[in-house]
Amino acid sequence: MQTHSGKFIHHLVSCLNFQVMICCAIFYSRKSRRTLQQLSLRNNKIEYIPEAFLDNMTALTDLDLSWNNLNGELTSRHFADVINLDFLSLSHNKIVCLKVSAPY
Repeated sequence: MQTHSGKFIHHLVSCLNFQVMICCAIFYSRKSRRTLQQLSLRNNKIEYIPEAFLDNMTALTDLDLSWNNLNGELTSRHFADVINLDFLSLSHNKIVCLKVSAPY
């Protein structure tokens, strides 16, 4: 049996349009955001990630954003709440700059 969170993630990953994904995220509960451990948004033609997109995802350990159209720069603000991240894939994007510093 798939949980509500599991159904949401499945739907989120299947979104091909980032604007649709943002609309889906509005319904994502704060509790679920805090317990989510793996998120793959690979190969979705995503061009932009708002700075607050990963807010409250404190349990997130694996994040795959590869094979998108991310461009510009990502900063420490994008990852401020992602304190348990072990795996991050940004390959095959058009990111110009990563401005991320260690929290210590």
